[in-house]
Amino acid sequence: MTEEKIPSKGVFSLVNYKIPKFEFNEPEQPQGELELAFHPSGQYNSEKSEFLLKMEFKAFENDSKIKDDVVRVHIIMESVFKFASETPFEKIPDYFYPNGIAITFPYIRAAVSNLTLQSNIGAPIILPTYNLSVLGDVLKRDTTAV
Repeated sequence: MTEEKIPSKGVFSLVNYKIPKFEFNEPEQPQGELELAFHPSGQYNSEKSEFLLKMEFKAFENDSKIKDDVVRVHIIMESVFKFASETPFEKIPDYFYPNGIAITFPYIRAAVSNLTLQSNIGAPIILPTYNLSVLGDVLKRDTTAV
């Protein structure tokens, strides 16, 4: 049997996060199922080996009787990831992009659930778990070096 050593530190880790924007609008009459939209983007600072992941999330009602989409929840979350060593922008591992999203989504999920529950204006919005790995390509495409 061969033994493999597991590194004590990962290639990257979540250092900090904040939610600078949270908007919740109570519907006059709930229309049923919510449509969800996610848009991740990123900025990478090679000097600091830090990645700022910005995730925008919207939950909205889309009903043909309503002229425009009615946004129920709008969140912008910013997460800072630190890479273990000096990593040039071109050498960010491909697995970071879907994993960075997977690490941050539970914080968005908790914020939506907690804040809509605490508003006490009706049923809270409870987001299920999602496989957001397809957003990894979007994040990679919409990431710039600074």
